[in-house]
Amino acid sequence: MPLFNRHPADTTTTSSTTHVVRDDVPQRKSTFFGRRNRSASPVRTTGNRTTHSTSPPRRGLLHRNEDPSILAARERVVNAEKREKEADQALAVARTAVREARDHIRFLEKEAAEE
Repeated sequence: MPLFNRHPADTTTTSSTTHVVRDDVPQRKSTFFGRRNRSASPVRTTGNRTTHSTSPPRRGLLHRNEDPSILAARERVVNAEKREKEADQALAVARTAVREARDHIRFLEKEAAEE
């Protein structure tokens, strides 16, 4: 098995005026990085040029920043960090309130002891 599941079954048939590209690779159940569903891709032949379209387009490592699942995960991280910062601020406010309440109790106890 070649590294990264590269299949030599992709063939190119050449004739005098047209080039036809066929993708005869059987549908794979999973890959190293997760599940991928492959469907037969339409092949258009126009004169000497053949267009082989795939749906959805494969993204290489250089385009991983455009992956919707990665963008959604980054957005969740940003939102979680924002909520964490808000929680830290709320904790600081609560600690200040507790400190002031304890100081007030000490003041009242001291005042009561003087009477």
